[in-house]
Amino acid sequence: MKKLIVSAVVSLILTLTGLFVNCMYYQNNKSLLLAYRMYGGEITAEKGFGLSVTHIYAMTPDSRDSLSCRFDPIGFILTFLLLTLIIWLVWTIIAMIRRPRSAA
Repeated sequence: MKKLIVSAVVSLILTLTGLFVNCMYYQNNKSLLLAYRMYGGEITAEKGFGLSVTHIYAMTPDSRDSLSCRFDPIGFILTFLLLTLIIWLVWTIIAMIRRPRSAA
């Protein structure tokens, strides 16, 4: 149980750090640094660490591009849970490898 709580705390710190990095990078560059990018015809979507950026490109000369950045709670929770699982699994596997084997 202790491993799971520590894994969750470390995961929360990593997820919040990734969210902060993406937020600061978006402020400067209007895109996310740590994100999964999906490209479509006139749209680019980026998702990472609880942020979702959608860039819709104008298709006519008199139109303007649309850019939006939103907090994505489902993405944040999924990132948190996935990182928690990965940290817990790595910690458990390392503990199993380090455990001394008894001679039978």
